[in-house]
Amino acid sequence: MLVLIPLFVLGSLISAYAGTEAAGNGTAGAIAGGAVALVTGFVGAAVAIVLIYRIFPPSPMPWREIRRATLVAAGGISLLSVAFAAFLASGANFEDHYITSGLAGVVLLGVWLFLANAMLLVGYKAAQQV
Repeated sequence: MLVLIPLFVLGSLISAYAGTEAAGNGTAGAIAGGAVALVTGFVGAAVAIVLIYRIFPPSPMPWREIRRATLVAAGGISLLSVAFAAFLASGANFEDHYITSGLAGVVLLGVWLFLANAMLLVGYKAAQQV
């Protein structure tokens, strides 16, 4: 279970990238791709986040709090995933600041992981607020 949960969260990033690439290059394609990326990223993240909030809290959370926390965290992670995918797809030249674009992608992935973990904490705190 501990191996599969991060794969679901990472799946939100992969599905966001696939959604932005699959829709095409036009304005309508970019909007449709962004919408598909948001929805698939949200669903991929939500599956993992429900499991995380159900299994790992120090005291069991009621389903109502899990739902609230999941909506906040999965929404934030899906927005982060779409922003990350759009930034990579924009064709920015990273070779001015990094040795290769691959190294820049690794650095950006680290930033995404940090922010995704922060969104999990924000969702947990949102569930605690009544």
